[in-house]
Amino acid sequence: MSRPIFLSYRRSDSGDASLRLYEAIRRRFGADSIYMDTASTAWGEEWPSALEDAIAEADVVIVVIGSVWINAQGEWGRRRIDQPNDWVRREIELALGLGKATLPVLVGDVAMPPPEALPPEIAELGSRQALPLRDEEWHQHVEDLLTQLESRMSESHFLAVARRGQPRGETSVRAQFRAVASRFYGASMDDRIAAAEEIANLGGLLPFDEVLAFARSKEAGERVAAAVALAAHLQTSERVRNDAELQSALRALLNDGRSRVRYRAVEVLRGTPALVAAYKEDLSWIAGHDENRDVRVIAGKALARAGLNVG
Repeated sequence: MSRPIFLSYRRSDSGDASLRLYEAIRRRFGADSIYMDTASTAWGEEWPSALEDAIAEADVVIVVIGSVWINAQGEWGRRRIDQPNDWVRREIELALGLGKATLPVLVGDVAMPPPEALPPEIAELGSRQALPLRDEEWHQHVEDLLTQLESRMSESHFLAVARRGQPRGETSVRAQFRAVASRFYGASMDDRIAAAEEIANLGGLLPFDEVLAFARSKEAGERVAAAVALAAHLQTSERVRNDAELQSALRALLNDGRSRVRYRAVEVLRGTPALVAAYKEDLSWIAGHDENRDVRVIAGKALARAGLNVG
C-alpha cells in the first residue's frame, strides 16, 4: 500500500528528532501513513527502487534539516549534498521533479539554507516556507506540522484503509473537514455554498468536542466551518443545546471581528429558534449596528423567527 508521507532526513544530522516526528505522524494518521527508510523498507527489497517508488507514490515529502544537514561531509571532505549520488539530494531532486508538496522542517535553531547554498538541481527547496521543530515547543510545532499535512494529503490513503475493512476513524473525517475549511473563507459565493454543504455533512460526523475545538481556532475558515458544523449537531441532538461550551463558542463566534464568521454564527441561531432568547442582546446589537448589511439582516430575521423584537 502506498504511503502519503515520505520522510527525508540524515541520520547523523537529525535521526532522533526524525524518529520522534515519525512516531507522531503514525499516531495521528496510522501506521501506513508514512515512509521512513529502514522503518518502512521490507527485508530484501532493493533500496534505491524502494525509495524512488515511495516518493513517487507520496502526496507530501518532508525534508528534516538540522544543524549539519547541508555541511555533512562524505569522502575526501566534500559536502555530501553536492554529490549526485547523495541519497538525501536524490530524494529531494526526485520530489521536486515530480511536483510533490515538499515541506522543509527545521530542527533546533537552524536557519533555512538559501537557494544559492544548495546545488542547482534542488535550489528550489531553499525558496519553500519552512516549519520549525524545536524541543522547547515540540508539541505545538508538531501539531502545526500535522495540520499542514492534513490539508495536503489526498483521500487515497483513507479510502485504501476503508477498502481493507479497517475502520476509517475520526482522523480522516477531521482531515477532510480541515481541508475544506482551509479553502472556504476566501472562495467565491458558489464555491462557499458547495463547501458549506460538504462541511455540514462532515461536521455531523465529527465528535462534538472536535467541532468546539475548531470553533476556538484562530483561522477564519475553521471558525466559519465550526459554525456550520455546530448547526448540524444542533439539528440532530437536543442534548448539546444546553452545553455550556456550546454557548461560550457561539457567543465568541457572534463577536468575531470577521463578518463571514458572524454571519454563519447568526445562521446557527436562525436555524435553532429555541436558542435565540439566550443571545437576544448579542443579536439585537448585531441587527442594529453590525457594519455588514447582510449580517444585520440575518440577525433581524433570527430574532423575528423566534418571535422577538430588535432591542
